[in-house]
Amino acid sequence: MSVLPTRLHGLPPIVGPATRVLILGSFPGVASLQAQQYYGHPQNHFWKILEALWPADPLPVREQYAARCAWVLAHGLGIWDVYASCEREGSLDTAIRNATVNDFASLQAHCPKLQLIVHNGGESFRHAKWVRSSLGVEHFPLVKLPSTSPANASWSFERKLAAWREAVMQVGLL
Repeated sequence: MSVLPTRLHGLPPIVGPATRVLILGSFPGVASLQAQQYYGHPQNHFWKILEALWPADPLPVREQYAARCAWVLAHGLGIWDVYASCEREGSLDTAIRNATVNDFASLQAHCPKLQLIVHNGGESFRHAKWVRSSLGVEHFPLVKLPSTSPANASWSFERKLAAWREAVMQVGLL
């Protein structure tokens, strides 16, 4: 008898009325699910990139996750994932099976100022057109950014930072 994989459930969105840029990942990794924090793996470059984008406004420390979330919102950002739930062994996107996509149609009401969606990596970007159509806007700007995951070792931190900076500058957040 084979054992069915456990169904994993993602994290709630971090969005608000001032969210102008939504950062979409694929699905939280094991460390993030255990910590119940987006980008919870200590080697992930996500938080380090955000801090480098706004060096004059220090990012709260990892242990102050609620304060980090408030910091994100104060900078006009939002965080969510493409998948609401899935089956997966480990943390790699390639291991995601039987995924359920989040309800993006409801997002517009929570983020009336949304101007741009940036996809943190290729797995998230695979759903870019679907996300845009779910929002009910035909020409909504979508940007594929290099994954901040430690598995994306082919991009240096500086190269990732430059790509992320360019995306955020598009909507005047820098």
